[in-house]
Amino acid sequence: MNDKTLIEEIVTSRLHQIPIDNNNKFIIKSIEEAYAIQDIVNEKLTLSGFGKIEGYKIGCTNKVIQKELSINHPILGVFFENKIIKNNSSISLNKFIQAGVECELYAEIGEDITSETLYNYKNINEFVSHYGVSLEIVENRFKNFSNTNAHLIIADGSLGNSIVIGNKIVNKKNLNLNELIGRIYLNDQEIYHNKASSILNNPLNALRWCFDKVIELNKVIKKGSKVSLGSITPLIWISEPTKIKASIDNIGNCEIKFVK
Repeated sequence: MNDKTLIEEIVTSRLHQIPIDNNNKFIIKSIEEAYAIQDIVNEKLTLSGFGKIEGYKIGCTNKVIQKELSINHPILGVFFENKIIKNNSSISLNKFIQAGVECELYAEIGEDITSETLYNYKNINEFVSHYGVSLEIVENRFKNFSNTNAHLIIADGSLGNSIVIGNKIVNKKNLNLNELIGRIYLNDQEIYHNKASSILNNPLNALRWCFDKVIELNKVIKKGSKVSLGSITPLIWISEPTKIKASIDNIGNCEIKFVK
């Protein structure tokens, strides 16, 4: 495949809301190549005004989506400095090709995570300064979404676009992540709720997977980075002006208004 052409199409799509023509046009041979393309795209987006990378998003954290993409693992994307949206903001639908929203749990990392960091499932919570509720805004940038695959979606940035950061909880001592209930509201009406255990059976599994993947890619998760751990509620595509609120019981909420 022509990596340069694909990179140009992805960057143009992100900057100018032009759908990517993916009708048998691009073939990515491996997941390693997909993440290498994503890296180049991220560098170009940073230089084009998106700002520095402030954190990571984890996609495909449930078996249904993994089956659809013929994979058995999550996928990784990033969040940029200028794509973190202030809570209770309004944003035009014209800034997206097709916007979607998800209620997520995020973790803010309390120290640099490197290949030298001794983390495991039992102690990984110690590397988190706090948890909070986030509303991820994803974007379908493909002309033919049914013709995509995991490699192409990873190269594109795992459908990432923006994130709204809401309330946080600093006291983690008695916080049972699995029992947290996430809810999503459309125009003040709750339409879905689910336990956070829907994220890889435990959100800590997603966090550990993120640490492993970032280190595998020879990168560092910097202190202060936010990791959105995956969707608690199903993805909702937005087609008209509306107000969306994500909430997690015992933590709080965040919301955004989509306008014309």
